Amino acid sequence: HRLEQLARPGTINLSARTALLARGAVDLEPVGVQRIAGMAEPVEVFRLVSAHERPGWEMRTAAGAMTGFVGREADLRALETALARAWLGRGQVVTVIGDAGIGKSRLAHEFTRKLPGGGWTVISASAIGHAEGTPYRLAAEILRAWLGVSRSDERADVARKLAQSLALLGMAASADAAPLESLLDLPVADPIWAEMSPDWRRDRILPALAMVILRESAVAPVLLLVEDLHWADPQSEQMLEALVERLGGARAMLLVTTRPQHRHSWSGANQRSYCMSLPLGPLDPAAAGRLLSGLLGDAPELDELRARIVARADGTPLFLEEFCRTLVEQGVVVAPTPVLQPVSRMTRMAGDITIPASVQAILATRIDQLGAEERRLLQLAAIVGRDVPGAVLAAVANLPETILNEQIKALLAGEFLYEVPSSDPQSKPDFVFKHALTQSVAYDGILRGQRRDRHARVLTAMEAVAADRADELTETLCDHALRGEVWDRAVELAQRAGARANARSAYRQGIEFHEQAIEALKHLPEGPDRIRRAIDLRLGLRVALGPVAQFVRVLNVLDEVRELASLLGDDHRSAQIEVSRCIALSVLGRIDESVQTGEVSLGLAIRLGDPATLINAAFGFGQALWYAGQLGRARAMMEQHLHLARGPLRLRSTGTSGTASVLLLVCYANTLALQGETGFAMEIAAEAQAVAAVTGKPYDVSYGHLAAGLACLAGGRMEEAAAALALALHACRQGRVPLLVPSVARFLVPALAATGRTAEALALAQEALQMSEGSEALIGWCGLARAHALPPDQAMESLDETIALARSRGLWPVVAQGLRLQAQCALALGRPDPARAALTEAGPLARALGMAGEAAEIDRVSANIS
Repeated sequence: HRLEQLARPGTINLSARTALLARGAVDLEPVGVQRIAGMAEPVEVFRLVSAHERPGWEMRTAAGAMTGFVGREADLRALETALARAWLGRGQVVTVIGDAGIGKSRLAHEFTRKLPGGGWTVISASAIGHAEGTPYRLAAEILRAWLGVSRSDERADVARKLAQSLALLGMAASADAAPLESLLDLPVADPIWAEMSPDWRRDRILPALAMVILRESAVAPVLLLVEDLHWADPQSEQMLEALVERLGGARAMLLVTTRPQHRHSWSGANQRSYCMSLPLGPLDPAAAGRLLSGLLGDAPELDELRARIVARADGTPLFLEEFCRTLVEQGVVVAPTPVLQPVSRMTRMAGDITIPASVQAILATRIDQLGAEERRLLQLAAIVGRDVPGAVLAAVANLPETILNEQIKALLAGEFLYEVPSSDPQSKPDFVFKHALTQSVAYDGILRGQRRDRHARVLTAMEAVAADRADELTETLCDHALRGEVWDRAVELAQRAGARANARSAYRQGIEFHEQAIEALKHLPEGPDRIRRAIDLRLGLRVALGPVAQFVRVLNVLDEVRELASLLGDDHRSAQIEVSRCIALSVLGRIDESVQTGEVSLGLAIRLGDPATLINAAFGFGQALWYAGQLGRARAMMEQHLHLARGPLRLRSTGTSGTASVLLLVCYANTLALQGETGFAMEIAAEAQAVAAVTGKPYDVSYGHLAAGLACLAGGRMEEAAAALALALHACRQGRVPLLVPSVARFLVPALAATGRTAEALALAQEALQMSEGSEALIGWCGLARAHALPPDQAMESLDETIALARSRGLWPVVAQGLRLQAQCALALGRPDPARAALTEAGPLARALGMAGEAAEIDRVSANIS
């Protein structure tokens, strides 16, 4: 009544609660928060703009309605029990597992079709096989299903519906909207989003889906149906994992279908109490017989045929259905008609029938029985993909509309394709293959040369029809360009897809796309442009390779184009290459080479005058000098460039995994710590931590705590060091950056050992050494760390190997500290002579390196011998 009083004449107002329940059937516009007499708190008000009906049709449910639902009664009861628990606020996760064609989707849709009362909100989406390499695709489909939009909707409409829906859930803040806008390839309104790193954005995207579902379930219970999880991209699966972790106390149920070979985090030994696996086996012979009776009838003359089909189909509903349909189409069985033929009858003896041995053979037989033109159109549709936009199919087919429509009718009548109603009545309808196997068999029936030409045509058509969604379709267009051997477009699209993957921290997909682009580039004419593109592709590839610790490959791909950049006289690309090589060489333990390369890269960067390249070069060179023990030189060089870390580049990404300002500050702080200036080192570490608190990057947070921990360690404050370094370890584990674990462990292990946590220290040291495989620099540091956690006799043996490795690699700080530790172990074993010999070498070395704190510690140990 109060809302009615507030409404202008001729308008209708809705409260947020009513608007939420009516969403999907109405278009609304926010009026804003209104104070209403008698209400303690302001009320969010919406104005009704229009109402419209949305069809409740679901493709697979409609498809399954042709056959009886048999043999799954127990499975259906299990789902109903889980649903009842979810209704009570005990969130449930049910994973239906079975082979292709076993009836997973049929069970799921039969269940959703018969949902009990209670106002359940049903959200359903499917992963598709040819898009499993597209990051976040399934997650985006779930969000579109929640919003009631499709890929064909205008971006402005999608953005409006997203804003409206988030407002209804109380998530209108830009920080809440940004991850969802990014997932839907919408412009992100939050200006901070574009400035942040891929890792920072990923950490906001991953929980976004859970936030939506949980907020939705607080209004009305939610059933989220996700089909074909085995085809899901890894990033979407991580988003579902984040939802599963939070679902236990929600009025929500996640129902997933997948194949047996797929593994997901919420199954197995770590399965939560509210997660359940529901494996589907073949139908038993009695249930299969009932299904066949529904398809063929109960005529006694069909008994033998039904028995043979049951034996061949092995209880798989899809096989049973396709066997029967094939026999009818071949004329072996005449289907019943209501008047003329009340039961099915056979035209030939069952013993004379050759039944295909597999579903693929059945589908191939069915396809072969199509007319030549219909078969050609089906194969064109298979080239487009499992989902077939009608406009693209029409453009590729290039047929008069009347002929095209007749051929499509034939494919729909044969149930090769299903029509997907479009939200726009003026546009052409879209289609989907009934089964992925149908699309696969149709595709395999095309000659290779014809596939190439048709993929090229699909690429052209799709780019023309969906020009406004080119970014969103990048991965799909890339696939067609590669298969169609449209090499110039393939290079461009694969590079763009790789950059999109890197930006979302989907590094393994980023590697794959960049490798595809590099292969495609080989088909383009030689010349300067090809060389420049080759360099840029490898620079993009190295961005993806670094976080997964493939530094040998980083060197290999950079060496492939290093000379080419020099021949072109391209100093900017040469500088980028040398900076990346310097960092990789340092991590690998090729210290002398990294120092030489760092000097070259810094010289190039200074000559270029590009601040972004210069700050990267300063960090890379500083790290190389620090590893080499050239502390004075490292400090002087970094002090010349610290102003870059405090200026406009302070929060900017410059192509490194961490923010360059943090990396440079941490390297400077570490140098100060080894020089014994621990108080100053702590100040610089705090400065790095302040930047990390803003960026939120796992690299930055971990590096900031590491610098603070090393400063405390060098100052003898072991408890403080262990606390800071534990935070660093937590940050890199939580951020899924395994590369940083050994970097942290080399300092955390001594701190743990010094505070009495020897077993914990030893376990971490062993883990770090295993993760350091291929990086002799980290092996040297981690070997030194492990010695702190070992008994003196074992430590002595371990240190011999570590010191020898450090000498061979030029890791002189490790040598100095290793010799001092070796002397302490010798003294503990009552062997003063070996201790004196080790200290005699360690003292001068530490002083020559400028390691004042280490030199003082060596003097204390020497005094104990005297």
